[in-house]
Order: sequence, then C-alpha cells, then structure tokens
Amino acid sequence: NSSAASDVYKRQGTGTWMAPFAFAIDAIIEKIPGLNKIDFSIDNLQEKVGVLAEPIVIGGILGAIVGALAGYDFSAAFQLGIKMSAVMVLMPKITKCIMDGLMPLSERMKEILTKKSQSGEAEFYIGLDPAIILGDSEVVTVGLIFIPLTILIAIIVPGNTILPFGDLATIGFFIGIAVAVHRGNLFRSLISGCVIMFTTIWIASQAIPWTTALALPLIHISEPTRPI
Repeated sequence: NSSAASDVYKRQGTGTWMAPFAFAIDAIIEKIPGLNKIDFSIDNLQEKVGVLAEPIVIGGILGAIVGALAGYDFSAAFQLGIKMSAVMVLMPKITKCIMDGLMPLSERMKEILTKKSQSGEAEFYIGLDPAIILGDSEVVTVGLIFIPLTILIAIIVPGNTILPFGDLATIGFFIGIAVAVHRGNLFRSLISGCVIMFTTIWIASQAIPWTTALALPLIHISEPTRPI
C-alpha cells in the first residue's frame, strides 16, 4: 500500500533526490483552495467506479491507449493492453516476494545495530534499493501514465535535444518518490511527476556537451580486423 511505499523510501537514499520537488509541490498545493481537497488513489477509485479501477483493468486501458498513440493497429494495441494488465497484476506480487525477504533482514540488522550502539537508543535506517517500491500499485499506475506523458514533456522542454526512449521502462524510479511523498494521491503524483520529468529531461539535455567532452578522450577507434 502507499504507506508501505512511503516507509520504504524513508529507508534508502539513492531514489530520493527528487524528493525536494515533490515536497515543494505538496506544500504549494496545500495552500491552493480546491486543489488541496483533491485526493484520489486507486483505493478511492475502486470505491467509486468499482471494477473499472482494478489494476488489471487500468493496465489494459492504459496499454491500449499507449498502443493507439504509438500507431499500433487494433490487434497490436489490444495485445499491448493485455501485457500491461499482466504487469499491473504480476509486478506487485513479484515485488512483494522480494520485500518479504528483504524487510525482515533490514529490521533485524536495525535491531542489532541499535543494541550495539553506545547509548542503546540510537535509531538506524537500512538503505534498500528503490526497485522494491516499483511493485506498489500507485507507482505502477503513474509509471504507465507517464510513458506517453514523458514523450510529450520532452517535446515541449525548451532547447531539448534528446528523446528519453531508453528511460521509459524505468520511469518508476523517477516518479516513485512523488507517490510516496503524496501518500498515494494520484492527482498530486501526476503534477509532481510532470515537474520531475521536465527537470530531468532539461538537465540531461544541458549536460550533453559535458558528458560528450568527458567521453571523447576515452574513445579509441581501432582499425577493423580484415577477414583472412
């Protein structure tokens, strides 16, 4: 659930560098009348629209929409929807297996470190890989929504010279922290996600000359070996 996702993100640092954006946006929304009352998550949607908010249905709809936007024919878009539905169902279950193995180990290590501390009251946090949060249903849903949104954002970023095709499969790492900060609120997560992806793409585009300059001295082009 979203509270578990928030707890996981408190326990690791590599996936939290986008947190300031999410916290700032959360504080701004809290001061805007009307917007601060909008709070919907998958659980809330399931109460209001029933089966249409089930992860398997959401995955099917989003997958079909993404396929249609990509120019797939009806059959291919329908198949992509089925695959997305499978991801929505299986990803949380697979990740839960990983969490069931890692979380007890993390808690035990935390207890041992606390006992061995000088005061015996020190509080330790064990860092875990952010991949364990990718099975959260809200993170999966927002990640699927941002597959087409990220392409659109890349088009409107001023001066952008890249298209983040390689990152589409890892969007959950970028926006997962927003879902945790907003406690599963999909509305706020979408707003934060747009800001996060806009900033990420802009920084990546600006850094191209630097990374290219760093790579050029390391490039060694050897003459191809001719077949005998």
